Amino acid sequence: MSDLEKALELDIAEKTVAAADAYESVLMDADAPLDAYLNLANIYWFVLESLPCTAYHFDRDFVHRSEKRMNEVLRAAEKKFPDMPEIRFWELFFAYIFGTDPFHEECLELIQQPNCSLVPFFYLRCFGYKPALEDQAQAEELALEYQAQVEELYKKIKNELTHKNRYIISVLDSTWGRHRPPDIE
Repeated sequence: MSDLEKALELDIAEKTVAAADAYESVLMDADAPLDAYLNLANIYWFVLESLPCTAYHFDRDFVHRSEKRMNEVLRAAEKKFPDMPEIRFWELFFAYIFGTDPFHEECLELIQQPNCSLVPFFYLRCFGYKPALEDQAQAEELALEYQAQVEELYKKIKNELTHKNRYIISVLDSTWGRHRPPDIE
């Protein structure tokens, strides 16, 4: 089993600290793939986002490491993969979750770039309503504009439930509610 396979296995098994350690080992390799960086950054974000939750008990050193490394990992990914818009997406998304303004316009620019993954579409579908839209019907219409891409993303990630993918799926499931597309299982 490769180091990356081990990291993915631990991540999918929700062994958060062990998965982070394994991804850190993968990043030591010059050939580390983009997903290793993104999965690791998402683990660190998960730890920081989970702090108020009593179901998770991470030791103080791991929390400090998460605070320090989350953005460092994304910056390292940007240096290694300068043409991959998903990296910028996660920088903007983490900042948004921690209290900055929505980034709808920036996200629209990201999806126009070559090499853009489907991941930014989940933000546009679930979070990307412009706050000025007071008309709920108009907001829902804008959200549905990205439905096909989001359904494709869901199908692509549903069988590899890393911290990153679990989060995306949970957000999609909660926003779809009883209006979940019938072919998404």
